[in-house]
Amino acid sequence: MSKRPQHLLRRIDGVPYLLPFGQAVVDARRAARLDEQGAWLWERLARLPEGADPVRFLANEVMAAHGELTAGDRPGIENDMRAFLGDLGSVGALPGEGQTVIGVQPTRDGCPQRTSEASVTAGPVHMRLTGRVDLLDGAFDAFARQTKGNACATDAPASAPVEQRRAGRAGTELAVTLDEGPAPSAAGMRVLLQAPEITVCADDEGYELFFPLAPGLRAMRVARDGSSAVLYVTDPDDLPSLSLEALAELSRGAADAPDRRFGSVRERLAFDLFHAIRQPFLVASQTAGLFVMHSCSFAYRGRAWLVSAPSGGGKSTHARLWHDEFGVPLLNGDLNLLGLEDADRDTAASARAYGIPWCGTSGVCRAFDLPLGGVILLGKATTDAADLLPRGGERATLGVFNRLISPTWRENQLDANLAFSRGLAGTVPVWRLDCTARPSAARVMRAAIDAWLDGSGDDARG
Repeated sequence: MSKRPQHLLRRIDGVPYLLPFGQAVVDARRAARLDEQGAWLWERLARLPEGADPVRFLANEVMAAHGELTAGDRPGIENDMRAFLGDLGSVGALPGEGQTVIGVQPTRDGCPQRTSEASVTAGPVHMRLTGRVDLLDGAFDAFARQTKGNACATDAPASAPVEQRRAGRAGTELAVTLDEGPAPSAAGMRVLLQAPEITVCADDEGYELFFPLAPGLRAMRVARDGSSAVLYVTDPDDLPSLSLEALAELSRGAADAPDRRFGSVRERLAFDLFHAIRQPFLVASQTAGLFVMHSCSFAYRGRAWLVSAPSGGGKSTHARLWHDEFGVPLLNGDLNLLGLEDADRDTAASARAYGIPWCGTSGVCRAFDLPLGGVILLGKATTDAADLLPRGGERATLGVFNRLISPTWRENQLDANLAFSRGLAGTVPVWRLDCTARPSAARVMRAAIDAWLDGSGDDARG
């Protein structure tokens, strides 16, 4: 057993949790709630010497900490330690095998060809795209501003924003180059995670990303702070032509849209480029204190409201009920960018939500900048009931944290996500809505929101 864990011990509202990061997230490892004794044992387990028996080691630690124990107590203690390690193993929280280091020689040559340029704005994040922007085939049209050359976008968004972006918050700049030159290797880099659709490696300067299921994407280099990225691409004319059967097989490899079918390699390349650019966007946003939540959103009473649940949990259905019942505009059907604004002497801390170009398979994607009203965490039930969770408490914080898709490749990224989750859960209301898929669910939730906004809810707005 290596001493390097793939879970971190963190406290949420004073309660110890083991939270997965890096490869453990890809492997769908779960968070684990511990008691104080379990937290103490985990901290001791982190000191396990190489090659030592963890049961004997932990038993020795317990015996040393409790002087009243005798040799006769040892068999029972060792049995308890086996049970503790078994509980950790059941959620995949035993220390992992560390990180693989890639040992090949780097090459960093090449220059862009047939360059074009586009400027894309998503909330406070401004992306400048250069290089083979034409390969995107208009994927960022609704969020693009000034363009030149044969870039992908028009001078104005394709769909009008719900509210124009306010002046005052400093923008975050991200430069993305689509380069036809030779891709760099990952020489000497550590492998942080591997999944069928992505491999993430790291060194002190940044990240190298590879996309095994994306033909035409050779690699992506991302600065550690997300300020820049270079995506190494292959011109679709240089890719082999494929039969209809091969294209159908290729379509099944699209992780972001498994049911989508592509008519050409170029169409598939544009799709993969669009979704690959989301990775440096997430890094840049996180560095700037902005985080992305897997959620649907709609506008109501001048605020954005988020509906979140695991995939298939009914968030799109619930948001659609609001639209059908009350005529509210839907904002994004899958992802929303969130930020907290610091309190000063005269104003309370506040949260904002922003539209971003990515919206899963929903097709609901608008540019917007609105105050965040609150978060609705869905659960399926046979009746409808909205429970306002304690402000900043364990359930609200963990509920927000579990729905963020901002990277947890490294330990500091997990800590950034957790700190933001605490802040958000302490700033806006978070509800647990156990509900049906009937219109009554939207009516129950609207009544709860109205009560909170009007100051008559269980935790009325201050």
